[in-house]
Amino acid sequence: MPDQLKRAQKRHIVSFEPGDYLFKQHEMTRDLYILKKGTVRIFKMEGAVEIDLDTVGPGNVVGEVASIDGGPRTASGVALEPCEALVIPAAEFQSILTSVPQWFQKIAMILVQRLREVDARISRSIEGERTNHIAAIISLLAFTEHCVSCPEGFVIDRKTIEHQIIDLLDIPLGEITSSLERLHKLNYLRLERSGVILSSRESLDGLAEKVFHATTTAPAT
Repeated sequence: MPDQLKRAQKRHIVSFEPGDYLFKQHEMTRDLYILKKGTVRIFKMEGAVEIDLDTVGPGNVVGEVASIDGGPRTASGVALEPCEALVIPAAEFQSILTSVPQWFQKIAMILVQRLREVDARISRSIEGERTNHIAAIISLLAFTEHCVSCPEGFVIDRKTIEHQIIDLLDIPLGEITSSLERLHKLNYLRLERSGVILSSRESLDGLAEKVFHATTTAPAT
């Protein structure tokens, strides 16, 4: 281990409580973290969807991508339990990199470039995901005779929703179920065995508007 890294470790030991962020997606912070205690959840947001990437524990290094290439954070890291980490500032880490062979530096940059390419592919994939479109269909059904009042707000028969989505989007039932579960997890609706419960008829309007806006503003091809 380079002497520079040993000195850095002695100077930058920090603690995090559950729920504390080590770093957040899109930030321009570039510090690197070496976990000594606890676990950290690594995830990214694509729209309203959380994508879990990893859960790391003691001995693991996180935040290395931004530390190496100076770009924005591609994901967030949040403590799941009390954690301790050695924080290596970006400037010190870059100084450490200059002390290693050129071939190692080139390999590190290649790996980082590939990680960012994978990140871009994930983003493009999520953009093609149909949860917002499903939300838009449910939002329209909320103003039809299929939607009736209930003690929790309004309920729509689940089979009716599934049939309408299959007819309009021509997607498999498994994808519909996954999207409904995602909307349930994000508290846009409550998913029951036989019905979908909305707190109000406007519960999904925000997601629906994204779809309608994209449709009306898309350039002609």
